[in-house]
Amino acid sequence: AKRYARDVEEVSENLATTYEEISLLHTVTQNLRISSTEGEIGQMATEWLSDCVPAEGFVVQYLPATDEGEASFRNAKSPEFCSAGDCQFDRHEFTKLIEYTDLKRDSKPYIANANVTGGDAWPFPRIRQVIIVPLSEGNNVFGWLAAFNHREGLEFGTIEAQLLNSLGALLGIHSSNRQLYRE
Repeated sequence: AKRYARDVEEVSENLATTYEEISLLHTVTQNLRISSTEGEIGQMATEWLSDCVPAEGFVVQYLPATDEGEASFRNAKSPEFCSAGDCQFDRHEFTKLIEYTDLKRDSKPYIANANVTGGDAWPFPRIRQVIIVPLSEGNNVFGWLAAFNHREGLEFGTIEAQLLNSLGALLGIHSSNRQLYRE
């Protein structure tokens, strides 16, 4: 009987988490208006994530378009930077993290837990766990979305990475649509 009660409790927790994730993605899609700026959508997304992902802080950084039409940190004058929670990062430190991880346009979610962040080579001592996903649509990367430091000290895994990746894709599509509208 105890085993069944534990199984029911586990299924209930999974259902509640799945519902929160679906609600987040639904809410974001309902607010993706062409008139909404990347900064507005990024700020909303980082705030909503705190309800679904057990992280201490979140960041969205959009990249400005370059002359070639691609985004790059190297010539970024002032990319949009949005954060929520206790991310302990500014745009310059986040840029250093992205450059350190050497993420590219076709990057999959980047997950670093204690096996990476606990080593002597890791230059960001305040980051114990991190997930970074691109804001992309097709071959275009419009920025990055990240979650930092698991609230319970656990490791981030594929479930959190998939949710952030889905949200990154939505934000990338929004940025692409805004770019097309501007053109």
